[in-house]
Order: sequence, then C-alpha cells, then structure tokens
Amino acid sequence: MRKLIQTRFHNPPESRGNCFPTVIACFMDLESGEDVLQVQELYDKVEDWRGDLLEWLSIRNWELGGLRGHLDTDEFYLVSGISPRNPKVYHVCIYHKGKLWHDPHPDGTGILTEEYFEYLEKTNP
Repeated sequence: MRKLIQTRFHNPPESRGNCFPTVIACFMDLESGEDVLQVQELYDKVEDWRGDLLEWLSIRNWELGGLRGHLDTDEFYLVSGISPRNPKVYHVCIYHKGKLWHDPHPDGTGILTEEYFEYLEKTNP
C-alpha cells in the first residue's frame, strides 16, 4: 500500500479536497488520488454519489463497506471524522490496529473525531 498525498484541498466554492479518492488510491496501490473517481465533486450534484463510487470500485474488483469500529486485526481500514483544519468538514485517514497509519493531507495531523469506519478490500474477479 502506498502513502499518497491528496492533490486537491478544501477551498469552497472553488474546490473540495480529495482525501477520500486519495485514500482509495493508497489501498489500490495507484500512482495518485487523481486515478480514482473524484467523488467529492459529486457530493452536491448526484443524489447517490456513494452508489457511483461503489459501482466504480466494483468494476475494478474492490469492495467498500462499513465497520462497527476499530479493527484489532492486521487489516488497514478507513476512519472518517472532523478535520482539524475546518470543523465543518469531514476528512478520511487510514488506520491500522486502532492507530492512525496515514493521513493523506500534507500536514499529517489526522482527524479530531473518529466517526465512520470502513473497510476496502480486493474481491475475487
């Protein structure tokens, strides 16, 4: 798994950060977060942006799903919560065994709250 830095940052109304696509690119071992569907551009435009993302992942034999909390296994997983840079914005990072493993933002400060937990794994083709 790569540790990539996001290429787009939250600066409304001009742009939204691409931490989510970047974290997905890390799991998929891609070159950049730009290689993933830029789902943040769909948040205000598409009612089912998550469905679009799940379909994009499925076509590539990946599955994203919810967890009930931290994992104590050897798997890496996504945790979303409030950004330390803006309390009105969610940010996503990669965790391992309950600890921050990688923050795609260049300042590396992680998240203030841990609210949503998800797995991302390769499925059998």
